Amino acid sequence: MRRTGCQFIFLVWELAFYAHVVTYMNWSDVLTRGAADPTLTFARKTCTQPGKFAWVAPPSMVVAPTGERYPLCATVYFKDFDGVAKPYYPSMNAMTEAHDWYVGISGQPPE
Repeated sequence: MRRTGCQFIFLVWELAFYAHVVTYMNWSDVLTRGAADPTLTFARKTCTQPGKFAWVAPPSMVVAPTGERYPLCATVYFKDFDGVAKPYYPSMNAMTEAHDWYVGISGQPPE
């Protein structure tokens, strides 16, 4: 099917508009963006229960029983649908195969 110039321009604009609406990422992108901006939350398109999200907590310090302070590395936390936050250890699939991460919270429209 041949397209006219106007149809082609509209098609390009439409693809650019919808591509900008939701940017899906892989795990590496989540870590990079989360470390750069700790206010961001991340969810996966495949999460069906509302209210789930992960975030990257910035590095901090911890005091050992000896009184010495040690740096903690950045940690990824996951808030489950039940309201409990815990350190997040993604599955191999979530780290290597998933390309459906987005900025936002599951069950809510992506930002």
